[in-house]
Amino acid sequence: DDCQILKWTTSTREHVQVAKIADFQPTDFNWLIAKSSGGKSNENLLISSSDGRFIILNKGARVERSASAHSGAIISCRWSPDGSGLLTAGEDGVIKIFSRTGMLRSTVIQNEGLIVCARWSPSSTMIAYCHGNTIALKPLAANSKSIKWQAHDGLVLALSWSPNGEFLASAGEDSRYKIWDSQGTNIYTSAGDDFPITTLDFSPDGSML
Repeated sequence: DDCQILKWTTSTREHVQVAKIADFQPTDFNWLIAKSSGGKSNENLLISSSDGRFIILNKGARVERSASAHSGAIISCRWSPDGSGLLTAGEDGVIKIFSRTGMLRSTVIQNEGLIVCARWSPSSTMIAYCHGNTIALKPLAANSKSIKWQAHDGLVLALSWSPNGEFLASAGEDSRYKIWDSQGTNIYTSAGDDFPITTLDFSPDGSML
């Protein structure tokens, strides 16, 4: 809420201010770190806002791109795993794909109603997203059909792919998390927690959630 972006060192818990963005209320962000052919790291931070904009900050915290993408808040923004593009999803029920430099490539989903979360598959060939109590998988290949199923009792609030793309985890207002295979078959359902689960993520090696 203070519009600050802070970078933390996990071992010492020290932090530095990366940027302070005026008139920009962050709603989500995603950090892309890629190695160039020369071995240097190329860092880009994607940040979305409550007014439908997203910005891309480079390693020096300079704004490389600022774009108005949605009517209403962007709820979810993510770099593709291969770093070639990014997606945005919002309360206007639209999911868009942009190039790495922030130029619109396509509108892949529209008129779905509020989309709380959207995530690339590890192969960058599919997008999983949730709206209401359902989860949908949208392949990006031409003429491919989407898969959609009812997943939770109440809103689905979070999604995460396993690193190998075999499984998808979800969490929701029903205070449970679930594991699905890539075809939407339920593999595991947790016991109910005391409160709604708002976020979840697989560890990089896929062994923990």
